[in-house]
Amino acid sequence: MGKERVGTRVKGGGVGVVDLGTDVKPTRFVEAVAAEKPDILMMSALLTTTMTSMRETIAALGEAGLRDVVRVGIGGAPVTQRFADEIGADFYAPDATGAVGKAKGVMAACQGRVLSVPCPRRGNRGPGGWGGLGQWIASLVFRDGGGR
Repeated sequence: MGKERVGTRVKGGGVGVVDLGTDVKPTRFVEAVAAEKPDILMMSALLTTTMTSMRETIAALGEAGLRDVVRVGIGGAPVTQRFADEIGADFYAPDATGAVGKAKGVMAACQGRVLSVPCPRRGNRGPGGWGGLGQWIASLVFRDGGGR
């Protein structure tokens, strides 16, 4: 996906970003989701060997009772839509432009404009960039630029 590219584009839309870095363990994602309460968590893999961490992160979110409060998007060179479906990710994007577009679509759906995409149960904190995209996490944590 190009986490720096995605992060830059998200910041440009008025959404704050907290970058968790690289080689982020599933437990760290869980801690960040619990603390930051994002609308979207995004993960990117550069190698097939790192894709297992995506599966483990989604499972860890479920075990922590956080899976239904955050939408999960994945991408990266070895990642496919099939893999996203297999691990229970909410969306897949092959590149940074696609990731930003998919995230916008998820958040538009969560504002009632599209009904076919599941939304976090706790609702959107909006306002913020992109018509209410409150906060994201990935190796990035994105947060509404207006605070909470």
